[in-house]
Amino acid sequence: MRSLGERRVAYRGVVPAAALVADAPPSEAVQRFHERAVGELGVEAGALPPLPAIGFCATEVARARAMTLALIEAALRVGTSAVPADVVSVADRHHAVPLANRLAREGRAINRAGEFERAAVLLRAGELACAAGELEHLGWPDDRRTCLQLADHAVAVVASIARHGTRDDALAAAADALRRASCAAPPPGAAQAP
Repeated sequence: MRSLGERRVAYRGVVPAAALVADAPPSEAVQRFHERAVGELGVEAGALPPLPAIGFCATEVARARAMTLALIEAALRVGTSAVPADVVSVADRHHAVPLANRLAREGRAINRAGEFERAAVLLRAGELACAAGELEHLGWPDDRRTCLQLADHAVAVVASIARHGTRDDALAAAADALRRASCAAPPPGAAQAP
């Protein structure tokens, strides 16, 4: 492969090295969230941060969890929840499911008090936390499906925030979720199978 060592590829002529660009597709779950959030909020795609390139399974799971956590925290702020910050974790099923249950209980209590939009924000955040509990590092076909479902639940949280808070609150929450997802990394020692 002498031509590759010289940074050129020949195929019936020479293709300049500058013309060769690695085209990595974007992270699927982050892309789904981005596209649907743009549609839900009625903004241009450029109003939200750019998409990261797709990574290995553990990276994609970490991105989905980071996006989930950012949106749950935003929902707690907008929904003025009494859930303490130290219990807000979706690191695994043992953290996500109790958080989902707590958010559901609080959302139902607020709903009974007649604050329907505020309750909806917390209930949607609870559904998102519950879905995050399904991420188990089972491998890409299963975790991919769960990551894509999380993206759908995440958009429902953004829509709820827009209805109860403001569109700017929802836009800020979506942007923060995308920034955190872009910076997410798998925990040390996590398997990196594709």
